[in-house]
Amino acid sequence: MKLEKPEKRHLIIVAYALILLVLSIPIKNLLADAWVSSPGLKGLLYELERETGKPVVERWKSLEVLVLGIFWGMLAATSWLDYKKRLQGVLLLLASSIVVLAYVSYLLPRSVFLLVGAVAGALITYVRSEKVTKTYRKCEFGTKIIYWIGSLAVGIALLSVIAHNYALNRDFGFIIEMPYLMYLISSVAFVKVLKKFTDYEVSSTKVMVVGPYRVGKTVFMGACYDYAVGEDLVAEFPTPDLVDVHRHLTQSNAAMPECWPPPTPPHAIKEYRFTYTCGTLFVKDVELLAYDYSGELFEEVLRFLRRETEGIGEMPRKIGASILAADQLVFLLDVQDLSGEGETRAALGAYIEIAKNSKKPYYLVATKCDALWDAKWEVSDENYERLRARVMKVLNRYPEFKVLEKRCRGDVMYVLVFTSKDGERRGCPHVREEGRLLSLGYDRVLEVLGGAG
Repeated sequence: MKLEKPEKRHLIIVAYALILLVLSIPIKNLLADAWVSSPGLKGLLYELERETGKPVVERWKSLEVLVLGIFWGMLAATSWLDYKKRLQGVLLLLASSIVVLAYVSYLLPRSVFLLVGAVAGALITYVRSEKVTKTYRKCEFGTKIIYWIGSLAVGIALLSVIAHNYALNRDFGFIIEMPYLMYLISSVAFVKVLKKFTDYEVSSTKVMVVGPYRVGKTVFMGACYDYAVGEDLVAEFPTPDLVDVHRHLTQSNAAMPECWPPPTPPHAIKEYRFTYTCGTLFVKDVELLAYDYSGELFEEVLRFLRRETEGIGEMPRKIGASILAADQLVFLLDVQDLSGEGETRAALGAYIEIAKNSKKPYYLVATKCDALWDAKWEVSDENYERLRARVMKVLNRYPEFKVLEKRCRGDVMYVLVFTSKDGERRGCPHVREEGRLLSLGYDRVLEVLGGAG
């Protein structure tokens, strides 16, 4: 699953990178000035070499190349291991590589130090990273070191230039003159932008799954979480209720005979929430949230959205507030329930009302589509389209659906969880050998909600 389309938030970090690239011009001049000034960095090293008789300058140059190698190694490891810092790593690698191309002749004789430093930087980043899933590690340490290395280098260079000119002038009046004023301004700006650049977090979106009682929210959320975990989409922060549902769906046995989650008792409420990450370079976090509740609460949620708040309980208020706080909504359509004309029209009418009162973009997802799946069909793209035709034929019976479809953010999506036809789990969710549900359509749902569709 990939999210290759940059969004507005992704463009922010690209803008930071461009600002750093522009600021690198005066910073490069500052570093050069600090290196050649006497008594600057270079002057101090040559003086130390004369006093000790040792190749101090050459050793310093080798140390510089080693640090550069560590810097590149950290960037490369961060880009590989940490999805959420990949864009920073790639942009910094590109920017630093372009700048360093001018110093190829300086680096080639010391390529061994560059290689050793790169390996050391990658190992340090890996060891200090935090394992999240089998394919993802969080590498906050690497980006922090990158910030401190850059800030320290600029700070030392600025202090060196100021110290040298103060020794010559015996006052600080030169600071308001060019190029020293430019050095000072660009150094402060560089450090601030570098901080924002390294602290940048990936874009995120909150998705609220909405539906009346027994529309399939519980199984929908459990199957979404199952797919995200199985595909290593960095599924994080599942609520205890969601973990319990997933266990029911995939691990029922003699000790846990109920393979389908039990109905929510009257006046009770369960929270199903988790966050998953999709994308390669342009990464995005998606928080998926649903509340499961008994039937009488749904009408109170609608009253809250109509601003009829008198007598509304705490939980309907919380659910309504979550709808208003979401970035986008998912409306679930129970295909098995579409024979009930009154209930279906009421649900579709409620969705129209929610869309009108919340003014949120929304998607439509048909659930329990196994009722329309032919038992003779194999799981294939061709049969997936056949299922779509059957689902749309049923939904198009309702004028309310056509009103909803007109303003839907994309095509109607449809999902189902296959059941076992024989064995101990007959009638239960079909679980494959690797412990994942045999389901259809959930890959499409998570991809579209992430913005790739």
